Amino acid sequence: MQQPVPTVFLKARSCDYVQVKQRGRTVHYKVNCFTQNGTLINEGSVRYSGSHARGSSRSDLGDVAGRNSVLRYKFTGRYLGACTQR
Repeated sequence: MQQPVPTVFLKARSCDYVQVKQRGRTVHYKVNCFTQNGTLINEGSVRYSGSHARGSSRSDLGDVAGRNSVLRYKFTGRYLGACTQR
């Protein structure tokens, strides 16, 4: 299985893997991204099945407008082919 998030994507956004664990076809991850407003913490899991993927994620955005903000979402996708550089 390829890396679930390309390293180029993480470096372009000042992000680092904190944890990556693979169990069978499921990858659990935790990523920290460093922004002008502080650290964004994202953790979740992705299950790969053939050319399809399904997962969920939780992003701790920190203090936004005086409140701790958390974003939760679920996603599905499919592999369309290799990325091309533009």
